[in-house]
Amino acid sequence: MRKGDILMNLSTKILIGLGLGIIAGLELGAEGVDFAKTWIGPFGTIFMNMIKMIIVPLVFSSLVIGVCSLGDIKKIGRIGGKTMAYYLGTTAFAIVLGIFLGTVLEPGAGVNMPAEGVKAAAKAAPPIMQVIIDIFPTNAMEAMLKANMLQIIVFAIIVGIILAKLGDKTQIVHNLFQQGNDIMMEMTMMVMSLAPIGVFSLIARTFATIGFSAFV
Repeated sequence: MRKGDILMNLSTKILIGLGLGIIAGLELGAEGVDFAKTWIGPFGTIFMNMIKMIIVPLVFSSLVIGVCSLGDIKKIGRIGGKTMAYYLGTTAFAIVLGIFLGTVLEPGAGVNMPAEGVKAAAKAAPPIMQVIIDIFPTNAMEAMLKANMLQIIVFAIIVGIILAKLGDKTQIVHNLFQQGNDIMMEMTMMVMSLAPIGVFSLIARTFATIGFSAFV
């Protein structure tokens, strides 16, 4: 079976899980909130935990191999500059789009939010130079433990550049990263195969907890 067919089947299963989750949540209603939280919701939480589990090693290994495979250091520098410009551009676009849609659609209007959540969301954005400084890790292991993706990306790019520069001297390490990337790709497919169950659990718990009107 082709990869595209597998993904298409997975997409269909996720949509089915979404629909069944809505139906189950509405059927449980307020009376079944405790049941949804105790016996259905945890499967969604497990699914989300497994996704978080694979993100750091997957991104790190795939970036190291991707950068190393480019070979030419000058080519890596050009791609890095374009990547940074793309990141800053898309971030600025996302901020503008979020403010515009938030103003027009007013999501969450009529729904009470805890004051702590509002305060956390209202934190001021740091200056642009501080953002640039913060993407360079002082401790790579700490960045991985905290899942600081920008710092992980920078560290992975540096490791990939060094591996490309050293060439055959680090072939064993290169092979290790390649095999690690293969393992993480296989693990990703395994975790994503559980997506229909995870989506069903999360949606069923959500609809049972807040109800359809609040969700709309």
